[in-house]
Amino acid sequence: MNSSVTKSGIIFVLIFSIMFLQLVPCWAGGDKKETRIAFVGIKFNNLSEKIRDTISWRMTAIMDTDESLILTKPEAARIVYGREKLSELVEKQSLEVFLAFAEQYKFDYVYSGKLSNKSKDSDRVVLVGELTRYDRETGHKNTYMINKEYEKFGNDLINFKKQYVESLLNNKDSERQPWSLLVV
Repeated sequence: MNSSVTKSGIIFVLIFSIMFLQLVPCWAGGDKKETRIAFVGIKFNNLSEKIRDTISWRMTAIMDTDESLILTKPEAARIVYGREKLSELVEKQSLEVFLAFAEQYKFDYVYSGKLSNKSKDSDRVVLVGELTRYDRETGHKNTYMINKEYEKFGNDLINFKKQYVESLLNNKDSERQPWSLLVV
């Protein structure tokens, strides 16, 4: 009788431990993988300096949201990697150039964009262009098209963040060690 109670107790503790570690994977000893990203800037046409600065600041803010995302901001990138190199990246917006940059400096993702004011009315700003994420691992360019009045641009930034920034965090949350998915 005593032996069967001990075996049942050990089995119960073992099952409970495995199930608990599935629910709290950070205690299972999984390594926290950091993702290196760079925002190198946006090519602007026909926009005031105030609007350019506001858009650049907001883009940086949406990427600087999680400690597991190691962000290199445009100002730091200019200092570290050189103004000429970044100017070439932003001007050309070439997949090959961005992927080479990401590979050389070991960035997982590089963000950029190009925006123009297409309004003919001097009192109105209509942003037309794209925000782009270059993915070093897959070699793809992901583009989010913009065609909005400046006052409504915040909605596009929210959608861009969900699709191209938060998706990085969601993918990392789903990466677990195979043994932690053991079903009892």
